[in-house]
Amino acid sequence: MKKRHKDLTRGPITGLLVGLAGPIAFSMLMYTVYILADLFFVGRLGPDAVAAVSISGNAFFIVRGISLILGTGAMALVARACGRNAYGQADNIFQQSIVLSCGAGVVVAAACMYYAPAYIGFFGGTGQAMEWGIAYFRIYAGA
Repeated sequence: MKKRHKDLTRGPITGLLVGLAGPIAFSMLMYTVYILADLFFVGRLGPDAVAAVSISGNAFFIVRGISLILGTGAMALVARACGRNAYGQADNIFQQSIVLSCGAGVVVAAACMYYAPAYIGFFGGTGQAMEWGIAYFRIYAGA
């Protein structure tokens, strides 16, 4: 069966941009909704729990930004290869980007688990907020 490739060099650019940016914008919106849902339910446990989730949530926006950088770089390389009709090279770049993303994910998760106490303490976590913040941060980083 022959693969079909969409020609990204023809047609209106607005539709292509929306097609590329739409999923990214949707994922950021869903991430924000996820954090808000966490805060809604955790808010019933008290201010220490809210502080723990809030401090941890900020770090994951940074990690999310780094993952978007990797994804955007890979997307640009794949787009350039597709523009040259080098679909084999595009497949190779895509596979390498998946391996790089998985490797980066393992490194970032390990770093987050190790540095959780220092991170939560740096942003003002004390007492129960520190304890819960470290636990939440490590669970979320591992996931």
